[in-house]
Amino acid sequence: MKTRRKAVTVLVFLLIAFLIGFWMDRAAQRTIEEFAMKTLEVYIQRYSDQDTLSVEDVAQIDEDSRMHGYYLYMRKEGEVIYSNAMELVRETPSPGTGVSVYRSKHLGGRVLLVRSELGRGSMRLYLPLQVDWPISLWIPAVSTILLLVFIREYVEESA
Repeated sequence: MKTRRKAVTVLVFLLIAFLIGFWMDRAAQRTIEEFAMKTLEVYIQRYSDQDTLSVEDVAQIDEDSRMHGYYLYMRKEGEVIYSNAMELVRETPSPGTGVSVYRSKHLGGRVLLVRSELGRGSMRLYLPLQVDWPISLWIPAVSTILLLVFIREYVEESA
């Protein structure tokens, strides 16, 4: 009976750890999505009515994208006015507005894509997700190790 109770306790604990990890991973991804959407909104407000960008604008966009680690693509009436993401654009040809996560062959990992179709053009922001091992895997792994240590201590004390 004690063995069954311990097994159920371990399974419940693992399930809770996985659920907490999944929740934390989704919360982190939502934060990243919000950052990407706000960043794209800023670019839309600044540059959506422009047909070309000045040298200063391009330098500022390049500096911002390097500092924050994202890629940007701007198109107006069929003409690209700025892009440091041509390979990524080729991977994701679908138009439309929205947020999606996909696996990039070019960058070799997951990428968050925020798309916005404007009246005569579009903007896309690509943000590589740097998490190799999501939190949803780390928390259960660490929790399981801790649980096994506590169970071992409990079993040794009971014997």
